[in-house]
Parts: sequence; C-alpha cells; structure tokens
Amino acid sequence: LPSKYMKKNIVTSGQKFTDIDVLSCAVAYSELLLLEGKESEVVLPGAFNASITQVIKDWEILYATKPTSDDVEYTIVDVSNPEYIADFVTEEDIVKVFDHHVGFENYWLQRIGDNAHIEFIGACATLIWEEYKKRGQAENISMLSGNLLSVGILSNTLNFGAQITHQRDADAFRELQALHPLSEDWIAQYFQD
Repeated sequence: LPSKYMKKNIVTSGQKFTDIDVLSCAVAYSELLLLEGKESEVVLPGAFNASITQVIKDWEILYATKPTSDDVEYTIVDVSNPEYIADFVTEEDIVKVFDHHVGFENYWLQRIGDNAHIEFIGACATLIWEEYKKRGQAENISMLSGNLLSVGILSNTLNFGAQITHQRDADAFRELQALHPLSEDWIAQYFQD
C-alpha cells in the first residue's frame, strides 16, 4: 500500500473545549481504527466542559493534548467548521470528518468526498456507532467506548428531549445498551451532576 495509508490517524475535534460528544466520538472512533489494525491516537486540546462529569473523568481514558507524531492524517469529529478545528491540524491531512452540525457539507464534499459524514441528527456519537455497524465491528466495541457513546447520545439529545433528536439516536442508544448497559440510576446521577 502507498505510505499515505500507513500514517498514524489522529482523531481530534475543536480547539477551545471538549464535551462528552467529542470525547465519546474520538475515543470510540480511535478504537474502531485500532480494531481494524490501523495506528491511531486521540488528541483533544480543548478543556473538558461540564458535560464530562467527575465520574467520567475517573474512567481510564487515554488521550493526549497535542500530537506525539509528525507523519499523520486526521479524522475530525463533532465539528466541521474549519475555523474551530484544532490548531495543530493541517487541512490537507484531513481524511475524514464526522459531524452532526450542518452548514459545511459542500466544503468537505469538495475536499474529501464520501469521507465527509455530516448529517443533522442529535449526536455525533450516533454516527460513530453507525460506523461500527457498517464496518462489522459492533460486537467488538469495548465497554468504555460503548458507555461513552451512550452518554454522548444521552447528553446531546437531553435524554431524547431535544428537538434535534432523531430516531437514529434512539436506535443507537438502544443497541449500545444491549451490549454495555448503563443503569437508570447512573443515567439519573449523570444529569444531576
């Protein structure tokens, strides 16, 4: 294979902050790449916001705040406006974009074609779960990634009460819960926190 396909893939997002949707997408998508035998690293420069509670901070989540390699390509999650993407990212090295905020679909379509996954739904985490299913790795998702994606969906849809909530979000949550369930007590405590 050409060396371009052997680069480490850095999964990242915006520069200013990291919310639970960003964290869940970055960790789970990086894991998906690792399951496929690709080298990957989560790099999140933005400070964690309040959607990432202390309980979640206590989970063993591996990430860096800046890349540890130079010869890399990038997957961007939960942001598609080029102004907000992490400062260390060079646009020509972006190979995939996953986002649920619309407005830059044509911009990315012209640059990376079918590798731009930008759709108006409740959570970017739903898009990442759908990637696991498309790529035949749904049964292999770890408890950490499964729980993070579940919480990302819950948080972004305000427990399925937000207007942006889509049936795909509810389906993704149900499927993830079948594999790695969160207790109702845990979910209630998350929103209280």
